[in-house]
Amino acid sequence: MVVDIADILSIKSFVEAFGKEHKSLDILVNNAGIMNVPSREVTTDGFEAQWGTNHVGHFVLTGLLLPLLKKTAHSRVVCLSSCFHNDAMGKKGVVDFEDVNFETRAYDGWTAYAQSKLSNLLFAREMAKRHPSVKTVSVHPGFVESNLMKGNAVFLALISPVMTFGMCRIGPWAGVQTSLHACLNDSLVNGAYYSQVGTPRGVVGGWPCKEEDMSDQVTDENANKLWELTAKLTKMNY
Repeated sequence: MVVDIADILSIKSFVEAFGKEHKSLDILVNNAGIMNVPSREVTTDGFEAQWGTNHVGHFVLTGLLLPLLKKTAHSRVVCLSSCFHNDAMGKKGVVDFEDVNFETRAYDGWTAYAQSKLSNLLFAREMAKRHPSVKTVSVHPGFVESNLMKGNAVFLALISPVMTFGMCRIGPWAGVQTSLHACLNDSLVNGAYYSQVGTPRGVVGGWPCKEEDMSDQVTDENANKLWELTAKLTKMNY
């Protein structure tokens, strides 16, 4: 089964097909995403591309799969966020509730990315509050080698040495350990945010992980506000 997380119709088709083959769901990892889109783009449904892909699509997918998650004891939702939810290359992570789609304000790729990653944390926090039977957390996987920035070849070439030596870039095996921790560890705090304890150069990260501090923007008020806004825009509440 294939799903385009940036297309709500595709998500609905996927969930319908998934439901015909599976009657429960143990773990949902909301991992799909894009990063620092250079110029403003929109999804099929009209959302700014990064917010629509990184947040809205996962909001819809989680909601549609929630009945299956609730049929399973100890089910979990893991949201892939980023330390960039607070500061992405100098751009403060803030959800502009009046203009989430950059329709009136000037577009900036890193500002949009930070907004989308902050939205992941806020979503996990509110999901944990509204549906406590499904343990929901967010994680920072680390600076993982991936095709996340495949559309930013020039920037990636410039920043790659910094990521390798200054930010401790890690491979996919190490990067997935944070998600595995969130999927499998028994001591997770519902609604919390986790990252690797530390990944100095030459040291594989992942286990163990620790609960991390979040941006001052991660509040109950903002989490509820984001949920209500997303529910209104997608015509879907749960």
